Amino acid sequence: AKWLQRSGYVSLEVVFQHHFVYQVFTYGLGFAMVFRCNLAYYRWWEGRRWCEQMSSKWFDSLQQAIAFDAFSEVSEIQHWEFRVQITGLYSLLHSQAMTELTHRDDIP
Repeated sequence: AKWLQRSGYVSLEVVFQHHFVYQVFTYGLGFAMVFRCNLAYYRWWEGRRWCEQMSSKWFDSLQQAIAFDAFSEVSEIQHWEFRVQITGLYSLLHSQAMTELTHRDDIP
């Protein structure tokens, strides 16, 4: 720091003795933390919204499949079996997608 004194600059010890330096640093740090937290919060809600939209689209396609099945010419038992089977498959699809989004390997 001797070259700073020879160049006419004030030494760092003198600069950090004043309380305004800490105030500026604290304001800057506070702004950065609030900005980062807001950004993370926004990204979390955006991800949550996209998961909800994915579930909604899958539910819509399930309803369409069940509606198309209503016009097929099979017995009522076969209608019921198809609806139970396709609902279970869509539930399994949703469960597997949510598991994949967790990025965990310990979930079977």
